[in-house]
This record gives sequence, C-alpha cells and structure tokens, in this order.
Amino acid sequence: MKSNYEIVINKHEFSKSLNLKLLIFLKKFVPDIDYNKWNWEYFTSKRKSNIILANLNGEIVGHYACLNYKFIFFSKIVDGAKAEGSYVDYKIILKKYKKNDHKIFDKLIRKLLKNNNNNIIFGFPNKIASDKQIHNGYKSLNINITKYYFLNKINRKKIYKINNIILNIYTIYSKLFLYFRLINYKFKKENIIELNVNHRNKLNTFLENYIKKNNDVITIYRDWDFLNWRFLENPYSKNKIFIINNNINEISGLIVLGETNDNKKNLLIKDIICLDYKSSNKLIKFSLYYMKKNNYDRIEVWSGKNKNFKILNTCLFINNFLAKSNFIKKMIIWSKSNDYKKINQQDKWYITMAFLRI
Repeated sequence: MKSNYEIVINKHEFSKSLNLKLLIFLKKFVPDIDYNKWNWEYFTSKRKSNIILANLNGEIVGHYACLNYKFIFFSKIVDGAKAEGSYVDYKIILKKYKKNDHKIFDKLIRKLLKNNNNNIIFGFPNKIASDKQIHNGYKSLNINITKYYFLNKINRKKIYKINNIILNIYTIYSKLFLYFRLINYKFKKENIIELNVNHRNKLNTFLENYIKKNNDVITIYRDWDFLNWRFLENPYSKNKIFIINNNINEISGLIVLGETNDNKKNLLIKDIICLDYKSSNKLIKFSLYYMKKNNYDRIEVWSGKNKNFKILNTCLFINNFLAKSNFIKKMIIWSKSNDYKKINQQDKWYITMAFLRI
C-alpha cells in the first residue's frame, strides 16, 4: 500500500493512454459506456468539454465535467454548458489509503467553475451531488415538469394505476381519435421535411426569428452543430429531425422524434421549438402520423410552465395527449456574472428532452 496521500486536481490532458485510463474509471459508474459513447459525449461537439480529474499517485479517483454549447439568454447568444459526470471513487481511496476524504468532489467543482469560459451552467444531479454543488457555488431551481402521453397501445404493467375499465375506454377513444384525425392526412402537403446540413442557413434564420419573438427566454441555441451532435450522432438513441416551412419557405418550427436503445416502442418528442401556434399544432399532429406509421405504442413529451409551453399544452390537448404525470426536476444553475435574478426564474427556461442525454 502506498503511504503518501496527495490528491492532484487538474484539467484532463488528451492522450490515448490517459483516455483509456479515464474510460476504465468511468466504467465503474456507467457500465455500458464505451469509447464511442464517451468520445461522442465529451469531445465531438463543436465546443469541446471541460473535464477536471482528481489523481492520486497516478490513479484517477475523481471526475467532473461540463458539456459546452451555445445558449439563448434573454435575446443574447452566450456560451453555456451542462454539468455532467460527477464521480468520485471513495471506496478505492478508503481501501488503499484508509482515508475517508469527502472534500475531493468539492475541489473538482471549484476547479471547474474557476476554469471555464461559460456564462451559465446547468445540471440535473442526484441529491448527494446536488448538495455538494450548491455548497460550492451553484444555485438550486425547481422546474415543474408535466409528461404528456398519447396512448396508442397500453402496456398495463408499466402504465398508470388506473383500473381496466378506464384503460379500455381510453384505448378505444384514442384509436377512434387517431382514425378521424388522420383521415386523408398527407404530411408532405404540410411542408414538413427532414432536416439536413443543407438547411444550416435556413435554420440560422429561424433561430434569429425565434429570438426576436422570445426576448426573455433561456434555452439551448439549436443550430445545426448542436442538433447534429445531440440527436443525429447520438449513440444512445435513434432520432430524426423534421422542420416545417411557412408560406414564404422559411422554417417556422422543428421537432425531434426518437427512441431510446432500451425501449423501441416508445416514441419520444425529444425537442420541439416553433414560432407560432399553427406550426406547433401541425408538428404535434405529424407526430401522431409518425407514431401510427411506425407502429409505436405511445408518444411521450415534456411540458412545463412557460409561455412557449402554454402553446404546446394547447396543441397537446387538442391532439388528445390527455394522459399525464407531474414531477419536479431539480436543476442546479451557475452564472459567471452572478445574474441570478434572471437565471433563477422558472418561467424563463424553455426545457425539453434536448437538455438530457437520451
């Protein structure tokens, strides 16, 4: 057993040998991670991640990072990030060095917050990690989220605590609704097409228009670089991005439809962002068409308290997304400029599944 005990906190230096060592460390906490998944999450986005490591005698014992991308912040485009990968191997430290050192994570957090160029950082940590991060500079913000479902087929083992009579009535109603809603539906006539790199400039124009209409929103800046990295190159899930054009052939909305690798019968609306009610409604209706065509059991989408969500909520209700469940998403936030009066307002955040990994 090595007698000296000195924790060294530093930035991750990119080398093949160190990358392999780090991947072995991360597998202790994320067993299904491999090089491709790790490389995608931390290194293939346009703005490379900040990774802080804790080393003990050449052995990695701690990891903390932020995934960097652009944000829309009250009409400005700023550098932002998601806090990710909060891991410390306390067991190996206790076993090898007989130390119960719970200050390591504190040091990792302080090092990252001191050595990053972001205006804002957010994250969705667990309770233990959240307490540590709040203690070391973050603020806490509770986000009220509602999950809405359109139930095409009902898995009675997984769905809500509702008796069978109600479930049967709901199933019949959903199928009738879907039948009448999609009679003679032709999505190509709705000017809905799949997004590709050739739409990069049109997408930028769409985002400019979105910012003009929403001058007090906080959300991810969804340019081609972000959408391609987050959804199309994502090794954890299979996704497609669709855009809708208005009568002057400009993008007026986009929707991301996808599934996770562990549940291929559940269609997720992972992201939706639009300029107006009409575009939102057409894209939600398109998701019903897509679900039926590809034989999914149900669609799931998030919503919350925000003026953008109010439009979405109306579209969801009209399109029979009646089953729902509510939960609180505990978020940590950090502001370089300490502008917490703006950043700490729940109704200013437009959050979708784009904020997650799946």
